[in-house]
Amino acid sequence: MKISEVFRKRALFGVAIFCITAIATVGALSIGGNEEDDTPNNLVDLNKTDEPGDTQVADGDENQPEVQDPGQVAENPEDTQNPEVQDPGQVAENPEDTQKPEVKDPSDVAENPDDTQKPEVQDPSQVADIPDETEKPTEVLSPALIAEQLNFDKSAGLLWPISGQVIIPYSPDHGVFYQTLDQFSTSEAIVLSSAVGTEVKAAAKGVVTSIEEDVRTGTTVTLALGNDTSLVYGQLNVTDLKEGDVLEAGECIGTVAEPTRYYVVEGPNLYFKVLERETSVDPTELLKEEQ
Repeated sequence: MKISEVFRKRALFGVAIFCITAIATVGALSIGGNEEDDTPNNLVDLNKTDEPGDTQVADGDENQPEVQDPGQVAENPEDTQNPEVQDPGQVAENPEDTQKPEVKDPSDVAENPDDTQKPEVQDPSQVADIPDETEKPTEVLSPALIAEQLNFDKSAGLLWPISGQVIIPYSPDHGVFYQTLDQFSTSEAIVLSSAVGTEVKAAAKGVVTSIEEDVRTGTTVTLALGNDTSLVYGQLNVTDLKEGDVLEAGECIGTVAEPTRYYVVEGPNLYFKVLERETSVDPTELLKEEQ
């Protein structure tokens, strides 16, 4: 009994020593932490009557960062660190907009797949209307150029333009009597009597080079035969005829018109002249015998 009592007392003594040591250690640590934090922080002057929210740093504290207005900080916390956030509606509509390519309307894609790879196809009806660019347009020749391509055969002679009596003969060197003018005058053409409305024929194949109004001969048509030979018809009525028309021998040029005031007494007639290199020649030498 005495030995057990001794061991019990020793155990209690050891526990007491352990507790005292632990308490001493904790107290030493607490004292050391307080010694490291002995320097008091710079205090804010509470006596200043600055506006609310305008917090200033105590004098001498150059290391502390500038504190923004609490209202601004509350509205934009960590503004310099966080990236700009778009409107949630926009983000929802276009998530990762910078990473995804633009997607066309599905209806467009369905109608034109691989649109960038296929060439544009025109409307077949429009393509059919486009003439071949390699085809040269038909060249329109002037009456003078057409006349150069004609070949008048003088030996074949001329057809009589109408059937009628020569009332004024070809007379370039001496005068003949004009009843309406009641005087003698030269004549570089022949005048054939006829009735108004009588058809006048082309005496040979030729091209119309001019249609003019003359005070003496009325409506006057010049027909180029080629080889520098031309025929001049006066006192005419013409309708569909125009410059550049090519007439075959015997084709109608027009009809006999009412005479001008220079041929009133002579009556309706056809003025007919033949020119070779702008010089008149006797038509009767080229006209065939039968009218």
